[in-house]
Amino acid sequence: MSEKPIDRRGSSLRDINCFKKKTTSTSQRDKDMATTRYKAVIQERSKKLGIPEQRDQ
Repeated sequence: MSEKPIDRRGSSLRDINCFKKKTTSTSQRDKDMATTRYKAVIQERSKKLGIPEQRDQ
C-alpha cells in the first residue's frame, strides 16, 4: 500500500496524486481536450456575466 500526501486547507481535504511523465511532449489529444474544456469554461462564464459570445476567426 502506498501512502499519498494529503493537503489540508480550511475544511477541505485534497488527495495529491503524482506520477513520472514518460515523454517530454504533450499529446495532441490532451491539447485538444484542454482547449475544449477551456472554451467551455469561458463560454459558461460569459453566459453568467452576460457577455456576448466571440466567434473564432
